[in-house]
Amino acid sequence: MRHEPIIRALLVGIGLVLVCGLAPAQSPGVALSSFTEADVRASRVVEHPPGSLPATPAAVFKGVDMRSLFIVVEAGDHHVTVFDGDRLEPIHRFASRGALAGDPQFTPDGRYVFFASPDGWVSKFDLWNLSVVAQVRSGLHTHQLAISGDGKFLAVVNDLPNTLVLMDADLQVLKMHTVKDKNGTTASRVSAVVDATARGSFIATLKDVAEVWELSYQKGAEDIPVGMVHDFQYKEGAFIPGFLNPRRTFLAEPMGDFFFSTNYSELMGVRGEAGKGPVVNLDVRKRITDWSLPGMPQLPAGRAWHWQGRPLLPLPTLEKLTRIGSSLGKPPAHIAFTHYEKFALASLAERKADGGALIVLDGATLKVIKRIPLDMPVGAYALP
Repeated sequence: MRHEPIIRALLVGIGLVLVCGLAPAQSPGVALSSFTEADVRASRVVEHPPGSLPATPAAVFKGVDMRSLFIVVEAGDHHVTVFDGDRLEPIHRFASRGALAGDPQFTPDGRYVFFASPDGWVSKFDLWNLSVVAQVRSGLHTHQLAISGDGKFLAVVNDLPNTLVLMDADLQVLKMHTVKDKNGTTASRVSAVVDATARGSFIATLKDVAEVWELSYQKGAEDIPVGMVHDFQYKEGAFIPGFLNPRRTFLAEPMGDFFFSTNYSELMGVRGEAGKGPVVNLDVRKRITDWSLPGMPQLPAGRAWHWQGRPLLPLPTLEKLTRIGSSLGKPPAHIAFTHYEKFALASLAERKADGGALIVLDGATLKVIKRIPLDMPVGAYALP
């Protein structure tokens, strides 16, 4: 779509920490600073076991193109609204809890959406049946959630304790990593975790340790050397399984948010001196060069793309954001596109009485075609 690179370049990366969630009450009797893998497993609640709900959309969706659906998170009164993306009309609205950490994540078929809340709860919601399916608590302070390209695995980032929790799509814990350096002496927060579908792995950058982690969700992933190795071919030495364990890239300084190159072999990020960023090759696992970043951009975790035969990389800056926001009267908190890129959706995160609304723009001309009053919409999210 002609304008998507432009809009994403200008507006991605300014998203708020959303205020929405779906979790039950706090688990009693658990010291969350030492929240263990056993605690995570014990917290899991299944509302509807796999296969117990109809495998076709509910009657309320009759005549609706299911791929056109999008959801809007309203922080003002803690609700999520499901919209018909063609008619731009609400279909269903359900109450959420107090907060949402990061963006909701959809399965590739669009049936399920996953929410994470800052208090650690991860919820799986069945859009076809408009029901919460399962919930699990991954920790206390959660700030990001990622889903694998095949929709089978989740990566959840917690700051209390500092963990990276890997789950299957039924919210069963597969692996819980305490985030520390190679020697296990220095703890770290995670800056960002993103799915690299082409590599079959999650990529995580660490905030307090100069490492990048690649965690493969392919069961046949090559074993990872973690110590002295006598013979790689015959695996003589210290190895751990490649499945869901971190393959580390060591850097001179920590790396924050990043972009993928078009073939997912490099990370391009920002850290340290303003106007410069490292380029890290994931195959050779080292920093290979630096690149210049004018205008103090704010990089979200994402990737470059090809447009008119050239690779492009979006660089959102506050100056450009202000110019775009002026056309709407105020800067939007978030922008997204509906399926088929028919509409652009800009969220004005104000209370409804103060002008909070979802602004719908034509996807080709970017002209405003509809204003939908909502109570502090902090993000609209279309199905993949």
